[in-house]
Amino acid sequence: MAKKRLPERFKGQMKYKSLHERARLIDHLIDAYRESMGTQFIPKDKLTDVVSTIYPNFEAESSGRHKTVFRLNQGYHHDFALKIGPKDDIEKDHKMYKRLPPKLRHEFLAKMFWHTKYCLLQEYGTESEISVEELNKLRELGYKYGLIDIKPLNIRKIGGHLKIIDANAVRYKFSGFWRIIEHIKWGLSPVLKKLFRKKTNKPDGVLIS
Repeated sequence: MAKKRLPERFKGQMKYKSLHERARLIDHLIDAYRESMGTQFIPKDKLTDVVSTIYPNFEAESSGRHKTVFRLNQGYHHDFALKIGPKDDIEKDHKMYKRLPPKLRHEFLAKMFWHTKYCLLQEYGTESEISVEELNKLRELGYKYGLIDIKPLNIRKIGGHLKIIDANAVRYKFSGFWRIIEHIKWGLSPVLKKLFRKKTNKPDGVLIS
């Protein structure tokens, strides 16, 4: 009988296993809260309390509509981000990461080490200015593989290179359509652009000409 193939994230030795074990504890606590309170997910203030207890070195970096980012800078060689959100949104991030072939993935996307039901550990890097040419290069690469919403806010410098830390995956056959939509969106005035932008507590990022 042929051996069952393991998903890529389970191949080889898991990196940062102790962090993964604590992430699974967070999953259990979120499920317990959802069951007891009858909610779809845990409120962000309660989530922050849980994470600060289990991961004392993680601090809330940003909070979007779907996920909260907790950042770690102490005790590890890598600059990590722990993204926590509903199961479907964590799966979407993993799906986005798998869109690019491994060689391109490692060159242009922030590395994802593993994910649990509600948590995802990812390289995070530092904020960086990005030129119009560099931004367009990353966007065109994204369109080729069905990735959209690539903006300066979602691009950070990791290991001396600009890499995408977040994007949305769409069906390949619609990538040309989304290229047109995004070209229109990025050309709108700041007021109209707000109608298309995700709700976030940060601006679109730093863009230099």
